[in-house]
Amino acid sequence: EGNPTGQAVLIENGIGLETWLEPMIQNSGTRASRVVVSEGLTPRAGDTHAGEATLANGKGQHDHELDPHMWTNVHHVIAYVARIRDGLAAADPANAALYQANAARYTTQLQELDAFIVQQAAAIPAERRKLVTNHETFGYFADRYGFEIVGTVLPSVSAEAQPPAQEIARRADSPKQAGATAVFTEATANPALADQIARDAGVKGVRTLYTDSLGAPGSAGDTYIKMMRYDIEQIVQALK
Repeated sequence: EGNPTGQAVLIENGIGLETWLEPMIQNSGTRASRVVVSEGLTPRAGDTHAGEATLANGKGQHDHELDPHMWTNVHHVIAYVARIRDGLAAADPANAALYQANAARYTTQLQELDAFIVQQAAAIPAERRKLVTNHETFGYFADRYGFEIVGTVLPSVSAEAQPPAQEIARRADSPKQAGATAVFTEATANPALADQIARDAGVKGVRTLYTDSLGAPGSAGDTYIKMMRYDIEQIVQALK
C-alpha cells in the first residue's frame, strides 16, 4: 500500500548513517523527494565506526560523532512513521487519507510494542540492567527502557577482525569490572570473538541480537516489531 501515483519518495535515517547515499543521489539524477525520518529528534553522542550493515540490510560506511541508531527507542520510530506519512502525503496528496490510516494502524502496533518492552524490562532487577555490547548501538534503547550501557567490547563487526590475545583479555575484563552478567552482540558480529570474550569474562554470551540489520525472511527479526520483541526477550532471558 505504497505510493499509487508512482511519485518517487526517498526515505533515509539521517544522522550520518548513510554517507554513501549523497553521491548515489547526485550520480543518479533522481528527482525523488527526500524524507529524513530522524529530523526533529535529538541525537545522542555516539561512537565512530565503519562498514556496519544498515537497518535495511544494506552495506555502507559512516563516520559519525552522533549516534544514528534511533530506532532502538520505539518512541522514535513512532516519530519516523509520522514523517514518512507526511512525506508520502506531500508527494501524493490524492491518497493522503490512505497514508494517514496506514500510519495510525502501525502507530497503534508500535505503542503496543513499546508497552511490551517496558513490561519486559521491569522483570529485570534494576541492578542487573547493565548492557555490554559489541559497539555502541543500544544507547537510545537504554535511555528509554532503563538500562545502563557499561561497555563495548568488540572492535569491529567484521567476521575477519581478530585482535591480539592481550587485547581480547583486556576487553574481557571490561564486563567483569562493570558488574555485567552478559555480553550482547549482533547477529552480524564475529561469533567466535564474541564467544571468547564472554567466556573469558565468565559471563553469558548472547550473539543473535538484531540491531543494524533485519533478519532474513521467516526469521525472528524479519520485521522491525519482531526484531524488537526478540531482542528484549533475549536480553531479559540473559539478565533476569
